[in-house]
Amino acid sequence: LMPAEIFEFAQQAAGHADACLLSCTAIRTAGIIQELEQALGMPVLTSNQAMVWHALCQLEAASRVPGFGTLMQLPTLAPVSD
Repeated sequence: LMPAEIFEFAQQAAGHADACLLSCTAIRTAGIIQELEQALGMPVLTSNQAMVWHALCQLEAASRVPGFGTLMQLPTLAPVSD
């Protein structure tokens, strides 16, 4: 799928949800997260985005990553123990 196709699908499927989840690590969504959040008026979460955010938490990295959606603007948490 091309990013434009994902964007269009998400716009059609979002409905009255509180957030939009694009779950698949093999689709290219990073470049459309911010724009899609603005178009939908809700947070957009993707598998890869969540994985990177979790890795930042595990590393105790305090940096926020602009341009990749609401999740990447949240402060990272303390590492999650297994």
